[in-house]
Amino acid sequence: MQRKKGHIELVKFLIGQGAEVDRGDNKGETALVAASKKGKEEIVRFLESKGAKKSEKKVIKTQAQREEWLAEKKEKRNEARTAEKAARRAAKQPAV
Repeated sequence: MQRKKGHIELVKFLIGQGAEVDRGDNKGETALVAASKKGKEEIVRFLESKGAKKSEKKVIKTQAQREEWLAEKKEKRNEARTAEKAARRAAKQPAV
């Protein structure tokens, strides 16, 4: 039972770390499709709650596509960090 429970925990961890819910493998199969095929209902529900869509296929076919995807991911992460820093600075400012 623990082993089966570990799969959902791993999925939650990966999504929490920024993994894209609709990213496909080299054949275009997303985690949602794979979980659905294997009857992993808890994982399917979780991925759907995070916005996963069964019909969407995002496939990285070339190194250039991978590099573009990584650059986009890095840019999003940097934007989030900048917004977080600004929010912390604003919270430290005394009310006028």
